[in-house]
Amino acid sequence: MSFKDLDLSSVEFSSTPRTLKPGEHTCEVSEARYDDTKSGGSAVYVTFKSTDGDGSIRTMFNVVNKNPTAARIGQEQLKTMLTFGGHPNPDHPSDISSLLGLKVGVRVGPDTWRDMNGVEQEGSKVKGYFQLGDGGVSSPSTSQPQSNTGQTDNQQDEPLDDDIPF
Repeated sequence: MSFKDLDLSSVEFSSTPRTLKPGEHTCEVSEARYDDTKSGGSAVYVTFKSTDGDGSIRTMFNVVNKNPTAARIGQEQLKTMLTFGGHPNPDHPSDISSLLGLKVGVRVGPDTWRDMNGVEQEGSKVKGYFQLGDGGVSSPSTSQPQSNTGQTDNQQDEPLDDDIPF
C-alpha cells in the first residue's frame, strides 16, 4: 500500500491536551492506576489535567522499589499529593479510584530528554504539589505555597526544584 492509498476516514484524531508548561497549575486527577514497574516494584501512575484547559501532565510515584530511598521518596510525594488534594484518608488511600477527581496544586518545572534518535528535547515534569486556596492557585503575595520539603516558613524563600539524585 502506498501513502496515496492511505484512508484515515474511520480513525479518530487525538484530542489529548498538550503538556503543561512550567509554572503552578490548578489540576484535577483525571487518570490513576497502580501497576508493576519494569524493575520489579510497584508504582502509582497519575495524569493531572489543568482545570483551565491548559493541558495535562503525567507522573509516577514509586511506592515499592528495591531501593529504599526511591520507595520513601515516592511514598512521600504520593502522600503530599493526596493530602494537598484533600483525599479523605491519605494514610490509607485504599482504592486507586479514590484519587480520581482530587484537585491539587501542581508545580511543573522544565525537563530535557532524548528522543529515539538521541536528540535532546525540551519538556516539562512535575516538581511538587501545593495546597490550593479558595481562589485556586496560591499566590506568593497572598500566601506561601505549602510543600513537603520539611522546611519552616522562614526557610522556604524559594521552592526547591532540584532533581532527585539517583
